Amino acid sequence: GVTVELNDNIVTVKGTKGTLTQPMLKDITMKQEENTIILERKNENAKAMHGTMNALIQNMIIGVTKGYAKTL
Repeated sequence: GVTVELNDNIVTVKGTKGTLTQPMLKDITMKQEENTIILERKNENAKAMHGTMNALIQNMIIGVTKGYAKTL
C-alpha cells in the first residue's frame, strides 16, 4: 500500500497515514526496480550521506504505514 515517486531530486512516499517528501542530495542517485529502491553515490565524497539517505527513505516508509510512536 505504499507508493514511492521519484521526481527530479525529490522523493515522495505515499501511504495510508499520509504523504512525506524529502529532497535528495545531488551526489546521490536513486532508481526504483519493482519493489526495491536502489541508491547510488556519484563519488566517494557522498559515502557518509549514502547511509543517511537510505535511513531517511526507510523511515519515511515506516511513517506512512505504521506511523511514529514514542513511549515513555
